[in-house]
Amino acid sequence: TFNVSTVEELQPAIDTAVPGAEVVLATGDYQLAGTLYVTNGVTVRSATGNPGDVQILGGYNLSPRVRFTAVNVSGAGSTLASVTVAKGYGLQSGNDTPGGVWMGEGTVVSNCCVKDNVCTAYWLRGAGIHNEGGRVSDSVISGNKNEWDRAHAVGYYQTAGKVERTQIVSNSCASIGMVYEFSVYPTAIGACLSGGTMENCLVADNTIGKINITTTTTRIGMGATFDGMSKAINSLFCNNTYAGETTVDVQGVKRLGLATVENCAILGNGKADGTLIKDMVGDASFDHCAADDVTDCTDSIPATYGACYRRDRKTGLLKHMPGSPLIDKGKSQPDLEAGVDLVLRPRLHGKAIDIGPFECPGIPGFGIILR
Repeated sequence: TFNVSTVEELQPAIDTAVPGAEVVLATGDYQLAGTLYVTNGVTVRSATGNPGDVQILGGYNLSPRVRFTAVNVSGAGSTLASVTVAKGYGLQSGNDTPGGVWMGEGTVVSNCCVKDNVCTAYWLRGAGIHNEGGRVSDSVISGNKNEWDRAHAVGYYQTAGKVERTQIVSNSCASIGMVYEFSVYPTAIGACLSGGTMENCLVADNTIGKINITTTTTRIGMGATFDGMSKAINSLFCNNTYAGETTVDVQGVKRLGLATVENCAILGNGKADGTLIKDMVGDASFDHCAADDVTDCTDSIPATYGACYRRDRKTGLLKHMPGSPLIDKGKSQPDLEAGVDLVLRPRLHGKAIDIGPFECPGIPGFGIILR
């Protein structure tokens, strides 16, 4: 174990550590001057286990600002845990240069907060996290933004691997443009997956300001887009908003290619003034889901956000409504049912798994805190 208390010690400690070793960060802020590389199967974590106690800060926090990905996690077994990565400033060109965290195959990001990272990139794929085969778990990806108009994903982008028990919330893009690109390439403000899985996640309150496209056919999801062989299971996509014209083809969740969406609640997505647009365009690949319109979906139920959840505006507590139509209505998911939900409660309670990211334990007003 290497104990670190200054940013000058951090990269040398990682470079010196052998596979399986830990680099433990004392409470404080670590202002980077360039990308931090977590490699060679080493774990970098906070000493307290609280991600709020250690901030790894990127180039947006410097004066003048400097463009670089804050943290690069590569090499099987390399792990970033229980820290905050904030104020990264991604490169201006290149698909895979997030402001926050880049992940390679077999890597892990766990119990982290990746927030307030900024990009102005061409064809951006993940201002917060760009994942190419790792596992993200028990984390929060929030407040990340793209300041230009060619983002394909702002909060989270994944080509392979898994994201589980993670909140992807309040990420934003002021505008989206380029007719050809956004009628061909999948795009989302919260999360865009072209491979791998999403399980037990919350994707909420992500926003698009304007879509500068004349065509009515796009591949844009306000909350999430799933393409290729990707799969969404037991997740909630809610209150994602769009401020532009409703003639543009945009939904809360967009499903493309051979992607599948199972046991998901897709509710309350629409205009910033509360007007619903469309939660999704249904087809048979939406299986045991809930949305405002489930025409052509498989074994799915029509539902409204208000009938399923409510949020305390003072505390940020998202509550599973007593008598919610989502309870016990999910398709059997043996791997998930043996585990836990978004708030680490046993996943199966009752005769069947619930639709959405958490299981109602039979307690009125049960809820989760949005971090």
